[in-house]
Amino acid sequence: MTEDEARTKWCPMSRIIFDDEEGGVANLNRNGTDTFGLCIASGCMMWRLVSIGSDLGYCGLAPRR
Repeated sequence: MTEDEARTKWCPMSRIIFDDEEGGVANLNRNGTDTFGLCIASGCMMWRLVSIGSDLGYCGLAPRR
């Protein structure tokens, strides 16, 4: 897939620390918004190019198809 297509997919590895007003802390990977936790494509260490010089790639967590 292209990087633009990848950037519309959710990443299971994304995390954010959330502190509430009562001192509670949570480690979340989704917060219900459309932009939090999306793939960052070539900005990620797991992004794999299909071939050198190609603009196509895939997540290294997933098997290549």
